Amino acid sequence: MAKINEELLQKFDSFQIFMQTAKYTTTPIIVKDKRPQHESSLEYVKALECSESFGNSYISIEVKNGDADHFSAKLMTDEISSKILLRYDSAGTSHRNNFDDIPLSEQLVTTPHIHKYDEKGRLIATKTDAIQANPAASNITEGFPIFCSEGNIYGELTTISPKIQIGEQPVIPFEHIEVDPCEGVPF
Repeated sequence: MAKINEELLQKFDSFQIFMQTAKYTTTPIIVKDKRPQHESSLEYVKALECSESFGNSYISIEVKNGDADHFSAKLMTDEISSKILLRYDSAGTSHRNNFDDIPLSEQLVTTPHIHKYDEKGRLIATKTDAIQANPAASNITEGFPIFCSEGNIYGELTTISPKIQIGEQPVIPFEHIEVDPCEGVPF
């Protein structure tokens, strides 16, 4: 049987207020830093601004092998020892909600899915209506806004989810020349 987060239950009212309150981050989010433990994966970790504090909250995004269809996004805090408050998994194995009161037919949840706490302090994997309605929800450009909507996460001073990209955008190289290319051309 899966565990109940007793620590979260003791702070559940504050947790619920925090989850319902808008949280802001800088935008665009550029997932480009190599993970120290998995150099083939890229990560982004950034603090969130929120008017209702629940410890030091932040988002963490991991993209495996630069694949936009294989990412995980997490809303995290140092307020509880397990740290994770909300998690979006776009790929990988199915998750099993191993609780007696969940019907066996609903215990196995395929990806993409989102993990969120229920009122009993259980981190439950579920396919939200938004995930079910979007066949491309495993891609970061479609799935990340779903995660942001669930966590009330917005770009700075907006009410839309932050823009996200994997890696730096390519730059067209050019060399500066001292001569005006239009010099001598009559207009």
